[in-house]
Amino acid sequence: MTDDFPLAQELAWLTARLADLLLTRESAEEAVQSLALAAKEAIPHASGAGATLIDGRGRKTSTGATDEVVLEADRLQYEMGQGLCLSAWAEGTSQTIDDIGTETRWPLWTRAAASLGLRSALSAPLISGGPPLGR
Repeated sequence: MTDDFPLAQELAWLTARLADLLLTRESAEEAVQSLALAAKEAIPHASGAGATLIDGRGRKTSTGATDEVVLEADRLQYEMGQGLCLSAWAEGTSQTIDDIGTETRWPLWTRAAASLGLRSALSAPLISGGPPLGR
């Protein structure tokens, strides 16, 4: 599905390369924040962008979120254990929702996301030669 979204593929590749090159947590967080801002600017009418980092213990952290709606959408995924970002990470493939109102995957999360005013979503896993680093 990534082939349908060259921007998502390019952003995922760039983030993975940055993660390989960065040595400190602070500089990595700054890079992810910059990437989120660039993604939001690159996608017309986007409500926001961000990244979820998942550590070796499965702890999820929203990093680089550009807007509160992104933080809340992520928080709902973590709480509910479902959503396109978690699936992108688990499956190692991009996930898209063209219309949250008609989406049948992740029913709890899509209902909650619709109440936030979200209408569509895109999530690409950040992979660097192994398991996904985040989304």
